[in-house]
Amino acid sequence: MSARGKARRACVSDAVSSPTARVLAYGKTFRYGGIRCKSRTSGLRCRNRSGHGFKLNRSARRLF
Repeated sequence: MSARGKARRACVSDAVSSPTARVLAYGKTFRYGGIRCKSRTSGLRCRNRSGHGFKLNRSARRLF
């Protein structure tokens, strides 16, 4: 996903499995390059300046 335009699905084969990896705590927001992500107990939601993005949790993922 870029700072503008629609989000797209992509298959990425790498995974974060490091015990020292940063974690976005529930209720916190992270901003980077025109993208804003918020972590909640219901899942992670990220959107860009165009209002497009995605929401994901343990059971589902949705693009908007």
